[in-house]
Amino acid sequence: PAETELHVVVVVVGDDLVKDIEIGNSIGAYTIYVPGGYKGSQVQERESQKPWKVANRFADAVALTASLLEEEDRSTALPQR
Repeated sequence: PAETELHVVVVVVGDDLVKDIEIGNSIGAYTIYVPGGYKGSQVQERESQKPWKVANRFADAVALTASLLEEEDRSTALPQR
């Protein structure tokens, strides 16, 4: 039987630069920061807290994730994290 190639894309969406974005970056995930959660908008203190994208609302993060997965479907080359 033909082998099926599995592509795994991990996306971490969160409102905390330390607990969500920094940890997501440490595992190699695409990270989307949605400022304004219980801590409000945070200021990036370290490069490790830099998200792949910033979304104004969680609904926007869903759209970004969908576009990332569509890109993955069209090509094996994903956008730069």
